Amino acid sequence: MDWLLTSVLAALIILLVYWLSVRRANYWQDRGFPHIKSTPIIGNCWALLRAKESFNDMTQNIYNQLKARRLQYGGFMQFSRPVLMVLDPELINTILIKDFTHFEDRGFTINEKIEPINANIANLSGQTWRALRYKLLPTFTTGKLKQMFDQIVYCSDNIFDYVNSKTEPFEAKLTMQKFNLNVIGTVAFGLNIDACREDPETERFLTLSIKFFYPSLKTILKSFFRMCSPKLSDLLRLRMIDDEVADFFTHMVRDTIAQRKQSGQRRNDFLQLMLDLQEKDLKGPVGDNKEADKEELEPDEKEMMNQARHLQGSKEDAMMTETRVIAHSFIFIAGGSETTANALNFCMYRLAVEKQVQTELQNEIDSVLDGQEFTYHSVKKMTYLDQFMNEVLRLHSPAGVLFRECTRSYKIPGSDLTIEKGAMISIPVIGLHNDPDYFPEPEKFNAHRFSSPPPKGVYLPFGDGPRNCIANRLALLEMKIFLARLLMKHNVILHQKTKMPLKMLKKAFFAVVDGGIWLQLEKREHDTKK
Repeated sequence: MDWLLTSVLAALIILLVYWLSVRRANYWQDRGFPHIKSTPIIGNCWALLRAKESFNDMTQNIYNQLKARRLQYGGFMQFSRPVLMVLDPELINTILIKDFTHFEDRGFTINEKIEPINANIANLSGQTWRALRYKLLPTFTTGKLKQMFDQIVYCSDNIFDYVNSKTEPFEAKLTMQKFNLNVIGTVAFGLNIDACREDPETERFLTLSIKFFYPSLKTILKSFFRMCSPKLSDLLRLRMIDDEVADFFTHMVRDTIAQRKQSGQRRNDFLQLMLDLQEKDLKGPVGDNKEADKEELEPDEKEMMNQARHLQGSKEDAMMTETRVIAHSFIFIAGGSETTANALNFCMYRLAVEKQVQTELQNEIDSVLDGQEFTYHSVKKMTYLDQFMNEVLRLHSPAGVLFRECTRSYKIPGSDLTIEKGAMISIPVIGLHNDPDYFPEPEKFNAHRFSSPPPKGVYLPFGDGPRNCIANRLALLEMKIFLARLLMKHNVILHQKTKMPLKMLKKAFFAVVDGGIWLQLEKREHDTKK
C-alpha cells in the first residue's frame, strides 16, 4: 500500500508541477528581473533530481553563476516555484532585519489541525509565529544558560568516559548525536536519557530522532507537493513527519508532562517554561513578556528583545496549548540534535586534521584555567575557541541556504523592481561563506580571520534577525563546553577508516560525510585539572 501512495504522489507532483511550470515559465523575465534560464517542470533542479549534486551544491552553483555576472540578485526556478536568490550583503541584512516585516515567513506552510506536531516556531507563520516567538524568547538568556552549565559539563564528561571505555575508533557523527540527545534530554526536559546505553528503548529513541532528518522517498515527495500546492496538500491531509516518529515523541512528551503535574515537581528547564506559559494563558491576559525583564541580559540579548517587541499577538494566537508544547518539544529534541551534532562532528574533524590549531586551542584552555575552576566565566574567556567554532561553522554551516517568503510586496531599494507577495527569497549561506571577496582563501582553515567581526550579511550560520535560530546561544555554549572539556585532557586523532578527502552524500539535505568521520582520543601527557 505504501508503494501505491508513493506512486500516486509522484504522478500528482508531475502533473501539478507541469501545470505550474507552464503557467510560471517566464515569471522572472516578465517582471524584469535578471535570471537564470530554466527547464520546464524541473526548473534549475535537474542535477539535484538525478542525485548528481546535493541541495548545497545546487545553491553554490547558482550563486557562482549569478556572481560571475556581477548581479546583486537573480531569479531561478526551484521546480515550478520562482525563487529570488539575493547575493548583496546589504540587501540581505535589510531583508533579515531592517525590513523584516516584509519577509517574516519561511515559505513552508503547516496546517496545525492536520499535523500538530509540526506546528512549531520553525514552521509557523504570520501572527501565530509572531506571538509564540515573542513568548519563547526568554528561554535561552544568559541567566538560563548559566543554570544549564553544570549539566552540560556532566554530559560532556560522560561521553568521554563512554568513548574511552572502548578500544576501537568511534564514528564522530553518531557519537555527537548521542551526546546532544543527552544534553537536550537533561537541560530541556529533565529526562534521564543516556543515549550511550545499549538497550532497545534507548536505541529506538536515538533511531527515531535521527530518522526525522533522513526522510523516506515518500516523505520527500510529500514535501515537494506541499511546496508546490499547500491547499491541495491540506485537502489530501498530507503529513510531513513519519507517523512512527510523531507518535513516539507525542507519547513521550505527554507522559513527561503528566508525571510532572502529578508529582508537583518543578524544574528549571525548557519544558517547565512552556508549562508555566500554558498555565498563565489559562489564567490571565497575554501580551507583555515580563519574564525577560527579570532575566540577566547581555547587550545583544537586549537588542534582540527590543527588535521583537512588535511580535506580540492576540491571546488566541499566543496560547501555549498542550499540542504546541509537544510540537516545540519535538523540534527541540529532533531538530536540535541533528544540527548541533553535525557542527560538533566537523569540529572534531578539524581538530584532527589541523594539529597546530588543536595545540593552540589546548594552550589557550590551559592558560585560561591555570589551576582554576572550570566555570561559565572561564569558558567565556576562551576567545580563540570562539574563533575556531566560527571558522568551522563558516566551512560547514548547519544550513547552506536560508529561505524567506515575501509577505508584503517590496520595492528593492535603488531599483524599479518589486518583489511580489508570495515570492520565495533564497539567501545562499554556503555561497557567501565561500566567497573570496568576504573570506580570502575561503578553502583554507583560518580561525584567526574571526579575530574581528565579518561584515554584516555575509556570515549567517544561524540566520539573523527576529527569525534566526532561537536556540543558537545554547548550541554555541554546548559546543564550547564540550570542546573545552575534550581538549583539557585529550588529543583528537583521525583514524584511517575515514575516507580522505571527505566527500558529501549527494542525496542528503544537510552535509553528510560519505563513510563518516572516524576518530580516536589520546590522553594528554599534561592535562588541565578540573
